[in-house]
Amino acid sequence: MTSFDEFKADMVKHLTLLRADVNRSTAALDLLKNRVDEHDTLLRNHASSMLSMRDIASDYLTSGRCEEYAEPGSCGRAAHEAKVFFNGTHAHMKAQVIRGVLFSPSGGELLLKEDGLAPKRDPCALVARMRPFVLQEEEGCIWKPEDGGMVLEPDSNKTGFKHYITLVCTLEGLQVAVDWSLGQFENVPADMRLYLP
Repeated sequence: MTSFDEFKADMVKHLTLLRADVNRSTAALDLLKNRVDEHDTLLRNHASSMLSMRDIASDYLTSGRCEEYAEPGSCGRAAHEAKVFFNGTHAHMKAQVIRGVLFSPSGGELLLKEDGLAPKRDPCALVARMRPFVLQEEEGCIWKPEDGGMVLEPDSNKTGFKHYITLVCTLEGLQVAVDWSLGQFENVPADMRLYLP
């Protein structure tokens, strides 16, 4: 065998090994691409099972929920049904019913649509470490954590109205209070806050 034949055989052998390496690399890249695609699909599915604050408000306004829970004292039923709705169709939002306290530092009164009077007084104490949430007028039924809102100090000795809401995580990554029973009120004073544990 001549040196050229040896060289040619050696080159064929190296090209065969190189082709095998390329095939293995191509297979590894295809596997990686499939895994990335699967991950993207999981992320899209996760995101699609979440609602934005705008979506929550739109659902509230267009579904008739505002009118459905307009009777006085409907907050417990509204909160429970909101939890069932969110956990049934949007489980990643981690809905839970929470009892909070509506409180206006200025003493502003809530008035019921039904008769224009203040709700029957069912005082509920504000307790230490409750966080204030502020109503988002443009969002219809959402109480959002108050920016820079002060957590109540241990010596707070105030009472407000007991009120049930559904706490959810939104697509924006916020934890907000969804309040389908706001339709029972004629007005909500500007300084009204919902305090949650």
